[in-house]
Amino acid sequence: MAERPEDDGDKKADLAGGEDHIGALPDVLLQQVLSLLPSRQAVRTCVLSTRWRTLWKSVPSVRINSAGELYRNPQALSKFANHLLLLRDRTPLHECEINSYYGGDSDEAFQYIELWLRYAVSCQVRVLRVLVKNELKDLCLSNVSLHTQHLASLELCSVEVGGHFLDFSSCPALKVLKMEHCKLSALRISSKSLNHLIINYGNLGCRARISAPSLITLELDEFTGYTPLLEPMPSLIRAFLRFGENCYDRCDNSNYFGDCGSQLCLGCSFIKYYGNGDCLLLEGLSGTEYLELISQSQLVMPATPVVLCHVVGLLFIAWLLPILTLNH
Repeated sequence: MAERPEDDGDKKADLAGGEDHIGALPDVLLQQVLSLLPSRQAVRTCVLSTRWRTLWKSVPSVRINSAGELYRNPQALSKFANHLLLLRDRTPLHECEINSYYGGDSDEAFQYIELWLRYAVSCQVRVLRVLVKNELKDLCLSNVSLHTQHLASLELCSVEVGGHFLDFSSCPALKVLKMEHCKLSALRISSKSLNHLIINYGNLGCRARISAPSLITLELDEFTGYTPLLEPMPSLIRAFLRFGENCYDRCDNSNYFGDCGSQLCLGCSFIKYYGNGDCLLLEGLSGTEYLELISQSQLVMPATPVVLCHVVGLLFIAWLLPILTLNH
């Protein structure tokens, strides 16, 4: 019992000596730990000791995050981010996250985001997240093109995309694409490698065509605007589609099979243009195994039966159950 105070004294001496057990870990392990922090917090560790002075420069992630950090204004955020990218080593990026919210000057808040995206692509980023919210307008990425052999996952929130931005023919490693609260003005979403596509609460301002032959899961939830055209998806296993009240493909006069005769009906005007035999979704989903369709509006359905060849599980909740032929 007499030795215990002496042991306690030794421990206090070790602490007083400032022995850094964490700093003795390998650089790679410390950089992985720092990669979980917002970049501003990771940079602040440089003041801990000489051991930590340059560790942040080779962290395999960039997290520009105004949600968890206090910046005086968008200029302060941009200044920090620009200095960060200028001073860090050009090591490959596993993950880049740009998470910014400002209710004021959108031009200042969005001024450098395209530059930051190009930097991430040049550093072979594998996971890219762009979550930007502004009360005045959405960030527009229509003039940005992603040409990278390394990008595997792309997540967008509250941005506007159009032009060739959603043409991923130059992204052969892309597997996951997730878009929430985005405005889509692109006529085509194409990728030969994409396995998982999620579009939640989006605004589809035009009739987009989705070409993704390797798709395994598809989720379209509560979007506004036009239902996309789906090209054949032979690898599709699970599909979830929920149509809200703001879907344009509905008959305002309760004619579920199209062509109610009104020139003002958006849903029926599409049927007139493409023909009554065409179905926007069901023909493209004919190879899926598990299909869930939920509609809160009066969707325009095809007048002819649609053949679903490999459906194992089917849930259809709508105002009208269409004629379906199931061949197992």
